[in-house]
Amino acid sequence: MLVGFAALAIFLSSNASLNVIGSGGFRGTAIQEGTGKFFFLAYFLIAGSVLLCCHYLASGRPAFALVPVVTATLFYWVLGGRSRAIVSLAAGLLLLWYLYREKDGWPKITLNYSYMIFVPLIVLAVVGIAYLGALYRGELGARAFSEGMSVRGLWEYLQTAIFTDLGQLHALAGALSVGPGVLGGQTFFGSLSWPLNKFIFIPGRSAGVYIVETLVGFVSDDARWAVNASLIGDAYVNFGLRGVPVVMLLYGAIVKWFYVKFRQGRIHAAFYVLVFICSLQMLWASIEVWPQTLTVLTFTSGLIFVGTHLSKIGSQRD
Repeated sequence: MLVGFAALAIFLSSNASLNVIGSGGFRGTAIQEGTGKFFFLAYFLIAGSVLLCCHYLASGRPAFALVPVVTATLFYWVLGGRSRAIVSLAAGLLLLWYLYREKDGWPKITLNYSYMIFVPLIVLAVVGIAYLGALYRGELGARAFSEGMSVRGLWEYLQTAIFTDLGQLHALAGALSVGPGVLGGQTFFGSLSWPLNKFIFIPGRSAGVYIVETLVGFVSDDARWAVNASLIGDAYVNFGLRGVPVVMLLYGAIVKWFYVKFRQGRIHAAFYVLVFICSLQMLWASIEVWPQTLTVLTFTSGLIFVGTHLSKIGSQRD
């Protein structure tokens, strides 16, 4: 976590002032060449926080378990990306859920009063976090936490965000409008070949950017933006209608394989919850989440490997 925090601090200080960070305008800042390595090293913060959370749960200290993941979420909040910031917290909550499920002997999930209470609260919390994030990066900055207490403002946000921010119907409508298979797999080839595509030419094209560019257009290169095409939209724009069920079946099979290995005890719990949360990001946002996913999982597996061998060495010396 310390390595990740240091890398994040260097990345922020190299690209923006404290005033920009405090105002929530970092997303509009031009990134300096050569600072990208610190951005990727900062993913150690996510990997380390989830592993520390898992350690606290495994050692019977659940009261401390959410502290590291909440800390990582707050540090990542300043970048303005809500989806990336919430990864640590969501993974920590999922670890907590699996811990209690395991203690109860993995009972069958049935609808009862507790779910009827907690599920709406979780949905409300997700909407509230998305609302605060929208206020923060909307130039309110730190004042977003006080302005976000307005119930009226939350309700107004929910009425529009359910279609344009939380929902994906607009992105899928855009994908239908640009046509099936127009990108010929470039989004998938470009994303899944990372980081190899940094050294050799592999054609890649963002489906979200292509949809906006085709249907709306950009005033200038500096004003480029994108929609979250979603994995379904990516599959349609790249491979056509027949490619959608193929991609989704493959996606489901991979996620299920990881879950089975986790339940068999062959995959570390922290590694699995990150796989699951990142796969949800990929489903909701785009296959372009792959570079982030690969980096986080590589750091997590590396830390698990080093930690396991250091523990063995320590036990042998004892």
